[in-house]
Amino acid sequence: MTGQTLRLEPADLAALQREFDDNLRSGGCFVSGATGYCEHEECSLVLVHPTDRATLSLPARVVWVASDRQQQGVGLTVLNFSPERRSEIEQFITEHATGPPKGGDSRANNPHERLRHLSTTEQLKVARGSDASERMVVERLYGKGVWPALLNNPHLTVPEVARLARKANMPRPQLEQIVANGGWLQSSQVRRALLSNPRLTTEMIVKVLRLMPKHELKLVPSQTTYPTSVRTTARRLFKI
Repeated sequence: MTGQTLRLEPADLAALQREFDDNLRSGGCFVSGATGYCEHEECSLVLVHPTDRATLSLPARVVWVASDRQQQGVGLTVLNFSPERRSEIEQFITEHATGPPKGGDSRANNPHERLRHLSTTEQLKVARGSDASERMVVERLYGKGVWPALLNNPHLTVPEVARLARKANMPRPQLEQIVANGGWLQSSQVRRALLSNPRLTTEMIVKVLRLMPKHELKLVPSQTTYPTSVRTTARRLFKI
């Protein structure tokens, strides 16, 4: 079956962003329901954007096959994965986040073009707004300039919080703000994102670890995606 195509079709933008944060940003994914594949088999992974059904084709290889009754599907790794490939996937997610143009100047309807030259006041207005796709674009374009406004936005979703929590250049006040939010820390996605951030202090690490269920906590020392400080703290505090 070499050369077969597998389609990954997240249900909505939040699911797509979650798939990127959890898997695609590291070059992997799981396609549920796929059958008839063998490990090491090469294929084409077609990522389908839920907003406008745009597609991105990526060369991939099957690395895991799940075939029990509880779960069927295949785990894939993207071939020749690199920072450039990751940026390509991230750009695909962002550029199509607001859907296809609805007539008029295509540049005006392109979210990157439309939001690229905002004043500081306009940037903050979008960051404080209720449109998740526009928030995603201004965060990509303006970075730390809009982080405080985003983190104070009551409309901010868990995937957005997780994406911010993972940023290695996030200033300490913003990291402390995320760690101090008990509602956000109830999400395993946010906890994992925080623990992967090398700027987390020991105090913050301990607070996040204490909120993890035991079955998650036991895995922390063996998770190489976490910094050594996180794994060491988990072993020392909880004698894992």
